[in-house]
Amino acid sequence: MSEGAAITREIFLGLCSTSRIVFYSLSFISICFFIWGIRQRLKKYYSGKSSGGISNTLGRVGELLKLSLSNMTIIRDDLYSGLTHLLVFWGFLVLFVGTIIIFFNFDVVALMNRKWTFWHGSFYLWASFLLDLFGLVLLVGIAMMMLRRAFFKPQRLDYTRLDRDPDTYSRTKYVVGDWLFLSLLFVVGVSGFIVEGLRIAITQPPYSSWSFVGRFVAGLFPEMGTAAYKVLWWTHSLLGLAFVAYIPYSKAIHMLSDLANLFFKGRVTGEVPSLSEDELDFDKLGYMELKDFTRKELLDLDACTKCGRCHISCPAVISGLPLSPRDVVLDLRDFLAVKAKTITLWDSQAGSYKDEKLVGGIIKKETLWVCTTCLSCTEHCPVFIRPLPLIVKMRRHLIEGGFIDEGVQDALINISECGNSFGESSTNRGKWTSELRFDVKDARKEAVETLWFVGDFASFDNRAVEVTKAFAQVLHLMRLDFGILYDSERNAGNDLRRIGEEGLFEELAEHNKAILDECQFNVIVTTDPHSLNTLKVDYPNLNHPVLHHTELLNELLKRRQIALKRKLPYKVTYHDPCYLGRYNGIYGPPRDIIRFIGVEFVEMPRSRRNSLCCGAGGGGVWMRGENYGKERLSNMRIKEAYETGANCLVVSCPKCLVMFEDALKGMDLDGEFVVKDISELLLEALQE
Repeated sequence: MSEGAAITREIFLGLCSTSRIVFYSLSFISICFFIWGIRQRLKKYYSGKSSGGISNTLGRVGELLKLSLSNMTIIRDDLYSGLTHLLVFWGFLVLFVGTIIIFFNFDVVALMNRKWTFWHGSFYLWASFLLDLFGLVLLVGIAMMMLRRAFFKPQRLDYTRLDRDPDTYSRTKYVVGDWLFLSLLFVVGVSGFIVEGLRIAITQPPYSSWSFVGRFVAGLFPEMGTAAYKVLWWTHSLLGLAFVAYIPYSKAIHMLSDLANLFFKGRVTGEVPSLSEDELDFDKLGYMELKDFTRKELLDLDACTKCGRCHISCPAVISGLPLSPRDVVLDLRDFLAVKAKTITLWDSQAGSYKDEKLVGGIIKKETLWVCTTCLSCTEHCPVFIRPLPLIVKMRRHLIEGGFIDEGVQDALINISECGNSFGESSTNRGKWTSELRFDVKDARKEAVETLWFVGDFASFDNRAVEVTKAFAQVLHLMRLDFGILYDSERNAGNDLRRIGEEGLFEELAEHNKAILDECQFNVIVTTDPHSLNTLKVDYPNLNHPVLHHTELLNELLKRRQIALKRKLPYKVTYHDPCYLGRYNGIYGPPRDIIRFIGVEFVEMPRSRRNSLCCGAGGGGVWMRGENYGKERLSNMRIKEAYETGANCLVVSCPKCLVMFEDALKGMDLDGEFVVKDISELLLEALQE
């Protein structure tokens, strides 16, 4: 035997052949439990509707590896949490790979030819070192997680509900499940090091320094013999096998479901699916049974770890309203666990969901209606779970049942009858053009370079119309060839679709698409991020680029030499609209324009992807309900802007403008603070 071959360790030190048979038998049973649990999950997924095929498989694999190996989506919003998860992830991954290597060496290669085994010499020494290092990394990560849960108790890990009285629910099983998962993994890791230490204490190998943690432990138990080693070896083995069997029935399933969710994730756009054939029947509208969910939606629900990032970033939670996207996901998951008869261990509240209906029962009506569709939940979810389509589908059931806010009902009637939410005659859509000193082309009658889709608020709201006229003047000063649709334009339908009125949305989209197809133009522009989003995402085969007015203005300023005429006396801050930022990733152009204008600029604490919603989205701008929670979102945002020391809040959305102007009316700022659209600011700087 060569010297290198002698440098190894015995896997079953001191154990008889009977013990080995028992171990392999228990391993087989553990794996059977694991496979049965995975089979249960897959059976549940395949009970749902098809989510469609996938494309770009290699790209998805690359994205999965990048996100999972770096943990970047966990680190970006919480460094401490991200670091602990990174330690646990890499620790577990290396130990898992090490276990597979040992199995392959002793239970596959050795059975074919013992001369082919490789668990010895330098390979063994380096493997021992790495396994000790990453085992220690795993334990440090778990200990940091436990420390945070036990002593620091961050808000996002508080399972208190906002939609129920404390005495009507219990989250004890969730807490027990969290601690069981961490504790079991921690004990498996600690017992593994103790077993290694006892083995080193018994065998005294001269190369034990490579197993530096085991060697340290060996020094703590120098007198313990083979009997103690056998007891602890079995303890460690049984705990490890129990953990394997436990994975599919517990919170530990996220180790697999999260990876699958990252692989199947789509582009985060807040897309809402069209009505399925089943939903054309009112009795089957929305979610009623397991088969009403898509497979990807079912996977989304299983991927949730209750980390609470969506919870603390949700504007409804921030303002104290009865909605938490985390609770919507968990309620749906637990409801479906009952429907699918899935076994869960200390990670559900399924017992309370046996007899309640889903929409209006388990998920309350008021919970569904306070969602502003801001997309903050998905933006902050490390594995891109999408509560929004789930909420919209349940809203469809409420819409058809007539369970809606009076203001929303009036807006729907107005849009159905007049094509706009204000109930104005279509002939008044272009009325604002008569107040300009130049003509605005009719894009239906002549070809234009840029077709401006104006939108409802920009056409009919008195304050928003001032912005519309300012933008038109800026385009005129820049000599851009543009036109509008006048009375042929209808509401784009973005908010209709997201409150659940799919049928009316389809009518509007069909009308607008037909009109656009008849016009000759190169690009569509709009000042309304809601219209921007629905034209880009929801209108099929539009075949023309769609730009927000900040994108267009930014490009024009870069291409054309425009001289500023005035130095403006403002110190400004900027509000990122949800449908411009999180939905469409447009953060740079508005800031570029502000810098071009030359005013003093300061960011709010919550900006870009962390921007706080104004409250207008998802039909909020139409609602008349008096429940604003602790404080209206628009009021909170105005205060945040004012506290930066700015005297002007710059916006780039007519709905945000209306919400903030309304909030200002009730605030005692004595005219020292104003809200302006970016077009108004630019026009001021361009005029004498």
